[in-house]
Amino acid sequence: TGEVYNTVSYDKLTKLPSRPNFKFTGWYTDRECKQPYSPKLLMNSLDLYAGWEQTAFDVSYFYKDDQNVETQFGTTETYKVGDDVTVKTAHPEKEGYTFKSWTNIAKIVTVDANGNFKMPAKNVRFDATFKINQYNVTYKVDGKEVGTDVYDFNSDVVIRDVPTKEGYTFSGWKIGNADAKNFKMPADNVVIEGTFAKNSSGGHHHRSPVLCPVGRDVAE
Repeated sequence: TGEVYNTVSYDKLTKLPSRPNFKFTGWYTDRECKQPYSPKLLMNSLDLYAGWEQTAFDVSYFYKDDQNVETQFGTTETYKVGDDVTVKTAHPEKEGYTFKSWTNIAKIVTVDANGNFKMPAKNVRFDATFKINQYNVTYKVDGKEVGTDVYDFNSDVVIRDVPTKEGYTFSGWKIGNADAKNFKMPADNVVIEGTFAKNSSGGHHHRSPVLCPVGRDVAE
């Protein structure tokens, strides 16, 4: 003959503490915990599976570093469903870029104007968005500014053609003391300078006049 067995709580049966951030939902006859167990006459052994419902989820923050490698910013935060959550104000720095915002790309939550949202029954991920910075390349001739070009960070900078001036020779464009060559735009403004030097008047020969004494002929 069989016996009828009633189920007991998970804690009482296992003598283990409840799982943090989970709620015990009962015993099930399948591994997927879709078929709840109900007391019945048992003629042989029966395996039961504990069902759990997650009650807290994670909020995490990520960004791409200077090498474009995905990196977590700070530690993962855990909140219970329905908790009020405030999006971080702290953010990573990235050379050549200005931080814009933390963006929930999956659009799982709606963040209000104060940066708050209600914790859903899902993990939430925020990704940092950045705006690329622009910097100036300024050209000066004899100390006077003659033009400025604007470039995005890390873009290719092509040096301007050298200027010309009649009667003068240009030194060439210089960055500091070095000759200016094409380069990648750094996260800083750059000044490129040059100078004009006046050309010499040339090596023309002038014959000195011959002075003749009065009353005398000069033999050729």
